[in-house]
Amino acid sequence: MDSTPTNGQALPVGTRLEPGVVEVVKKGKAGRWIVGWSVWLAVVAVGKAEMVLVEGGQLPADSRVPEKRVGRFWMGKYEVTWGEWKEVREWAVGKGYELEAGKGGGEKYPVTDVNWYSVVKWCNARSEREGLTAVYVVGGVVYRSGDSVPTVKVGNGYRLPSEAEWEWAGRGGVKGRGYEYSGSKDLGKVGWYDGNSGGKTHEVGTKKANELGIYDMSGNVWEWCFDQWESTGANRVMRGGSWNNYAYSARVSNRDYTGPSYGDYDFGFRVVRSSVP
Repeated sequence: MDSTPTNGQALPVGTRLEPGVVEVVKKGKAGRWIVGWSVWLAVVAVGKAEMVLVEGGQLPADSRVPEKRVGRFWMGKYEVTWGEWKEVREWAVGKGYELEAGKGGGEKYPVTDVNWYSVVKWCNARSEREGLTAVYVVGGVVYRSGDSVPTVKVGNGYRLPSEAEWEWAGRGGVKGRGYEYSGSKDLGKVGWYDGNSGGKTHEVGTKKANELGIYDMSGNVWEWCFDQWESTGANRVMRGGSWNNYAYSARVSNRDYTGPSYGDYDFGFRVVRSSVP
């Protein structure tokens, strides 16, 4: 599709068109990508991750997330796959990283059996591998080993979403239509759960995307968030439900938690970034 640019805003080369939202990108002079206006979504391929722009906003009053204001960020279009996990891990172990092996049903299936500590370190490894700033530090040093709760510093690297970011994106952000599940009132259209999964994970992106063009935020695997549960103890927030749970768990409003050392056959994650150059 060809649309005349109206505002001159530049986006990175590699931006692709997806139907659904409000932006269209067009290749202009000198190989730059210009934003015009139409009913399309700009999906930016940065490194090897596909990120969707999520404009900021306010969670509804009935949300149980303590912090309801959300700023602009970029979120992974898909859950991190088994293939992605292995590729980064193979690079990282030679750089001093301590990461769990993880598991997966195939290269394009979500990685599972990874705990919170490993996931956070993997985000740092992916950032360093792609020449980005690792955002998680312990004692001023990039977090690569051990089981610690790191400090988050400002940077352009990969990280876990906050719980508020996760729920805002799951609800469809500024394009949200108030669905019970991420992208639909019918879970079977957008997610894998115990009623349709056949007792296993499935390849990412095989169900319908939500209003923002993000897949599998309801079902398939639980997704780690960075937040501590209710600001007490060691437990960390998980969202989205899984292939192994009732539909109730896949609601965008549902909250859960578990210990950061625990990884299971239906635990996975997706990445976000605060900025994409």
